Amino acid sequence: MAQFTEKAIMDAFVRLLDQMPLDKITVRDIITECGISRNTFYYHYGDVYALLEALFKQEIQKLQTKHRPGDTWYDDLRAIFTHISQNRKRVYHIYHSINHSILTQYLFQATEGLFLDYVRAAAEGLDASEEDLRFICFSYQSMFVGMLLDWLRRGMKGEPVDFLERAQRLMLGNTRRMLEANAGNQAAGQAETAEN
Repeated sequence: MAQFTEKAIMDAFVRLLDQMPLDKITVRDIITECGISRNTFYYHYGDVYALLEALFKQEIQKLQTKHRPGDTWYDDLRAIFTHISQNRKRVYHIYHSINHSILTQYLFQATEGLFLDYVRAAAEGLDASEEDLRFICFSYQSMFVGMLLDWLRRGMKGEPVDFLERAQRLMLGNTRRMLEANAGNQAAGQAETAEN
């Protein structure tokens, strides 16, 4: 029963997000939309922002379950970008809210595993520290999240998937070379230290 109620609340919230900005949605709007009591809402969610976080968590789980063996990081990121593009109104209404940092947090959570897997695969056979791999992963995440947020800021003109294709062509293909250069620089530094 609890799962059914949570789904009803979530569905009502999503319908409202497609119609109006997040900041305009109240608990009263949600309970009216799904026909439950205020107490029932608060039994499941602390407030509208807790509901939003639950929505993002659910979206991340959906995207993860869509991952099929053989899918690449590019396929998974393309799925995220396509999902955002298909839900433009909803994402736009969240982005233009007072607390749009939740959207940024969601995007970082949704891309962390993808980029970390990609960077680890590119580093295979190289002597690269976990700290360096995580730094590269975070750099890629920051680039993609920044591009998506800029796309939202500019009114969602064009398709975000186009950014992904350009970034893959211009930057991501160089990850292995970047890691090899870093390994070479570290080896040279260690040799110089040993000579002194």
